Amino acid sequence: SKCVMKCSALFTDDSSCEDGDKCMWDQATETCTRACASVYKLAAASTTTAYSKLCTANPMCRFDGTLTNKADQCSKQCKYEYTDASGCQGDKTCMWNAADKECAAACSTLQQSDCQTSTICAFNTSSGTCDNRCSSAHTGQTACIADKNCEWISATGKCQQSCELYTGEAQCN
Repeated sequence: SKCVMKCSALFTDDSSCEDGDKCMWDQATETCTRACASVYKLAAASTTTAYSKLCTANPMCRFDGTLTNKADQCSKQCKYEYTDASGCQGDKTCMWNAADKECAAACSTLQQSDCQTSTICAFNTSSGTCDNRCSSAHTGQTACIADKNCEWISATGKCQQSCELYTGEAQCN
């Protein structure tokens, strides 16, 4: 193996960092860090578990072991990859959060614990799946009514989760 200089040592600002295909700019820490896609080169011979840990060690990256091409398994989280609704909605693993005006992981990709803390997803106790929160997924009455997990509240003009999905009255109200 050969020694490779860290991105933070090679680049000191966002424009020069983004020019390198092996690096990406972390706005939160204002440092240049290794690009998610380049993690594969470091972990190519590793087990899936080791590769996953190496990938998600960077808080800007997400790991998807269901993808066949190992080089694509480590990629930027949706909120870092896309800055507008059209780009975000073009990726089936992401969904646009209209309230926060940012791209987020699609509910279907979340584990139960992450689903329950998400502002745009709701955990369906009947099916054991993470679904779009009705208020985030539907702004119109027709689309809301067409979704079996949602119900339209005429008084508020808003779509909400159907109470049938909850296991107790306290969760519904």
